[in-house]
Amino acid sequence: MNVRIRQWFTLLLGRPERGLSDSELKSLERNRVVVLTAMASAFNKGVTMLTVIAAISWTLPYLGETLTGAWLIIISLFAVLAFMDLGLGNAMTNYASNGLIAGPHTLQREVSVGIVLLLILGVVLTVCALLLIEYVSWQPLFKIPPTELAVVDTEISNALTLFASLFGLHLLTNGVIRTMVGMQQAHIVYLFQTFMGVLGLALLFFLTEVNSGLTTLLACIMAPQIVTGFVFLLKLIRTDVFNFRTGIINLPLHWRTFLSLGGSFFVLQICATLGWGADALIISSTLGTAAVTPFIICQRIFQFASQPVSILVTPLWPAYANAAAGGDKAYIRKMLLLSMACAAFVGGVLILAIIFLAPALIDLLVDDHVSVPLKLIAIYGGWVFLEILGATFAMFLNGMGIVRLQAVIALLYVAVSLPLKFWAVQHGGIESLILTGIVCYFALVVLPYTFFVLRNQSFRMFFSTKS
Repeated sequence: MNVRIRQWFTLLLGRPERGLSDSELKSLERNRVVVLTAMASAFNKGVTMLTVIAAISWTLPYLGETLTGAWLIIISLFAVLAFMDLGLGNAMTNYASNGLIAGPHTLQREVSVGIVLLLILGVVLTVCALLLIEYVSWQPLFKIPPTELAVVDTEISNALTLFASLFGLHLLTNGVIRTMVGMQQAHIVYLFQTFMGVLGLALLFFLTEVNSGLTTLLACIMAPQIVTGFVFLLKLIRTDVFNFRTGIINLPLHWRTFLSLGGSFFVLQICATLGWGADALIISSTLGTAAVTPFIICQRIFQFASQPVSILVTPLWPAYANAAAGGDKAYIRKMLLLSMACAAFVGGVLILAIIFLAPALIDLLVDDHVSVPLKLIAIYGGWVFLEILGATFAMFLNGMGIVRLQAVIALLYVAVSLPLKFWAVQHGGIESLILTGIVCYFALVVLPYTFFVLRNQSFRMFFSTKS
């Protein structure tokens, strides 16, 4: 036991034992970064999940189902519309990583150009969003009953205006955070964001105690990320990693390169938004805002299964990329098989536990204000299990640079599943929508990847144990 504890401390502190080979040292460093990032991410996501769950429990009694559903939809729009950064956020991670290796001059140029691009994009999108809110009716999105429209109209309009104002800042600060991740400082960012999240949770409790409106609650929820982004932007400026003048000067020469790299991520983000993130909007526009609440409650409670697995597997993306660049096939084989097995086991156990405990959890969250059928809970649990395995395999594909195949399969899934989901929710309700997603996922995602693994010769050669 003492030997194992000593090994863990040497791993976290980056002080390996003597006598290790160069390959072993590189593997140890990869694992160290993975562990530190996973630990910090666990704290951050734990606070985020607690905030969202608490927000439903604290606001539903005085806001009611309609306003609570509208508020949750507006919050989800930040994630649903993340693709509007044109993939630049993920591109910043790659460019920051490359610049860190190439040297300070290259790092400053890459980071400065990327942040200036995000700043310009953020301003344009904010202006467009404000004009859209002003001149386009939002009512078809929420489908508010006419009897309630007069009461909630002003609340929702003000919240949407704040959303439009914060959207550009959200994209910019997310790009800054992704830059820090590329510079191997993800654990520092996540710990600071956790601290801000705790402060935000305390403030949210106070605001709900005084029955604050949607606008104030929305600002409270978004503050931790925006403040974190600005703090680390100041750090990039202070350390001369970001220079606005450098970004402006180099922008004409490098903007096409940035958008080209971001393009592949952009396609994947759009597909994720439409195929995986738009279900709440489909339900709202078809069945009404109140029908969204049971679905979102299912989403939130099953985050206790998906988020722990995500915390474990997401740091493997850069680890795979690093190992692939160094030709360490044995490390990749080991981590892929181990991660898929762990994801299936941990995810499966957590999902079964949540299904069993769901009635008590939901009663704790919303008391008797919302009814969530057990059938819906069980079906959604099956969908989450598929999502967990798919996300784990995607970390391997991202690390290996297999992006185009992901884009093609994702486009196929979206093109087929999206119209079928609209049809399903109209004729069979929320349960039919989820079942349609499961069937389409098996047919259009699982089977193509299985065919790729079995028939692609270079893939088989790469994973040959003789290599």
